[in-house]
Amino acid sequence: MAAPYADIIDFAFFAANLGYTKSDYESLTWTEIEFVKKAWEDRVVRDTHLSNAAHHVALVNANRKKGKPAIPVLKKSETRIITQERMAEFKVTIERIKEHNKETGKDWVKKIYRGRR
Repeated sequence: MAAPYADIIDFAFFAANLGYTKSDYESLTWTEIEFVKKAWEDRVVRDTHLSNAAHHVALVNANRKKGKPAIPVLKKSETRIITQERMAEFKVTIERIKEHNKETGKDWVKKIYRGRR
């Protein structure tokens, strides 16, 4: 039943969840649509995982014994300072990638865009 209505279902998803208009949706290629749906799925999974972890920590903290320290809900991430040396390493890596793309081409991009459509 869903096959004849696949485009309508996709547009409804984009309109309801992302605020796309009909022209916005129609300007996307099939590959872009699939990447947006995958990014949405990744976001939902990440948010669900974070929520589940926070609930678990809250339950453990609520049921801990007296005097036992509480577990922090979110761990603080370590801040990494980008030094001039590190920035130079990034630039060298980017230049290597550009050279590699010039030598071998971007066939991997073409394979992605071949897709279903």
